[in-house]
Amino acid sequence: MMSRSVARWVSAVLVVGLAIPATSCLRRQYPVKKQYVVDVSRPGAAMVPEGKAILSIARVRTEPQYDRKSFVYRTGEYRYADDFYNTFYVPPSTLIRVTMFDWISASGVFAYVIAPESLVQREYTLESRLQSFYIDRRPEVEPGAVVAFTVTLVNSSSARGKVLFEKSYEEREPITGKNESAYVTAWAAALARALAKVELDLAAAVR
Repeated sequence: MMSRSVARWVSAVLVVGLAIPATSCLRRQYPVKKQYVVDVSRPGAAMVPEGKAILSIARVRTEPQYDRKSFVYRTGEYRYADDFYNTFYVPPSTLIRVTMFDWISASGVFAYVIAPESLVQREYTLESRLQSFYIDRRPEVEPGAVVAFTVTLVNSSSARGKVLFEKSYEEREPITGKNESAYVTAWAAALARALAKVELDLAAAVR
């Protein structure tokens, strides 16, 4: 027959043995959530404004699947996934609008670039819709950052707001690294190329 002291010792060992896995679970490490900023600037010094018109840049409308801060990965023809641990500091729509505002302001195409809530009379309004902002991780293609949006230039001077031009832009930048910083760098390069084309088209439209 097992003595009382031995029984107590066995019970204590069992309790400690059960506590160790529980403690290990409490110490489990989870991924750290990181936030990133896609920093895009127009190359070169800001141009002296050549145009005399004023442009208002409206808020960017966004497809629902990109109306979030988390990174979006395309993993199949119709499959996408969110990365909840790697996110943008601001939503892509805000990023696009602020970057577009600064880029066009520095281009010199317009005398002034203003926000839509400004009371200043404007000749033109630029409307935009973000259609793609993801990392392509499909196995059959090379990894790349994809940016796609459509802009519409409206003559605000006319009573009904005449559309001067509407055009879609899509850029894909290969990803050279294997971490999230490489994704952000690729997004920045793709967005810069798209905005350079927008600048040229705006200059031609208001010439």
